[in-house]
Parts: sequence; C-alpha cells; structure tokens
Amino acid sequence: MRPGDDGIAGLIAARRADGAARRDPVRFHFIEALARRAAAHEGEARRVIDAKLRQALQALGEARAPEPPAAGHRCPPSPLAELLRDHAGAAAQPAPGPAAFSAPAAPVELKTLRLFRSSWARLAVDQRLHQARAKAPENAGPLHSQAVALRGLDAMREISPQYLGRFVAHLDALAWLERVGAGSVAVPATRGEKQPPRR
Repeated sequence: MRPGDDGIAGLIAARRADGAARRDPVRFHFIEALARRAAAHEGEARRVIDAKLRQALQALGEARAPEPPAAGHRCPPSPLAELLRDHAGAAAQPAPGPAAFSAPAAPVELKTLRLFRSSWARLAVDQRLHQARAKAPENAGPLHSQAVALRGLDAMREISPQYLGRFVAHLDALAWLERVGAGSVAVPATRGEKQPPRR
C-alpha cells in the first residue's frame, strides 16, 4: 500500500458511514472511481489525482442534506411530483373501452379499380421504356451510357416489375422538378394568387 492510501481510504469510509453515499450517490461513485484510478498511478500523476480526490471528498463532506422545512411551512410541489401525481390518478381510472377509440373506417378500394390502376401504371412504364429505346442510337457500343442504362432497365423489368414502376415514377418526378426549376413548366398558383401573364 502506498503512503496516503490508508488516509484516503479512511476518508472514503468516513463519508460512507455518515450517509454521503445515499445523499449524493453520483458524486460518491465518482470519488470511488477516482480512488481506483489513483491507485494505478505513481509520481506526479498520482499527486494530481490525490489532490482532486481530497478536494472532492471535502466538497462531499460539506454538502449536507437539506434541512426539513419548519412545521406549518409547506414547499410547493415540484413539477415532477405533480406529473407523478397526475399519472397515478390517470392509472387509477378505468381504461376506456375500444368504442372510445373507434375511428371512421377508411373506404375500401374496389378490386376493379385496383386492377385498373396497376394495369395503367404498367402501360405507362412500357410506354416510357419504348420512348427511351426509340431515342437510343442505333450503332451504340456495349459501353455506351444510354445502352447500359436501357440494359439495366430491362434487367430490372425482368427481376422486379413493381420496383421498375416505382423507379420510373421517381424519375418522372425528378424530371418534372427539373423542368419546373428551368421555368419550362407553369406551376399552378394557389387560391387567391394571380398567375403572371404569358408572353
């Protein structure tokens, strides 16, 4: 045991005995961790850690529990105490039945309409692919960027047609945003605003 270890250990034991571990557990845990760190060092580092340790022990000894309020004087409840009291009151009340949470049922989509929508989306994707193939150069090499993109779209169509549909819809949205940014698409005005005259 190094010199000074027993003195610091005695101070820590004295603080534990007078209830400091219950009063301020976070600071007491910090002091114990600092004591373990001090035991692993020597020389100047040990001296610095010991000084911090003694200072923390002194501060812990000076910190006392708050004195209870005098008789007849009541402190206002803290916000946390009010929250806990409200929570306990709400827990004591019976839980509302399922009828209290019933929301209006969402309208059910017709099966025919769902089939029509999926068929229309598939036709729109086929039309986009046909347009892209029509714009492709005839004698493009295997590494031509447009030819590579078309081969990728064809592979996507074979592997997952639903994903291809979402991908094409995403590309359409990006193309529309690009046209809006360039000013070639008229954005509809909100109600009450006048659109600028066309030139």
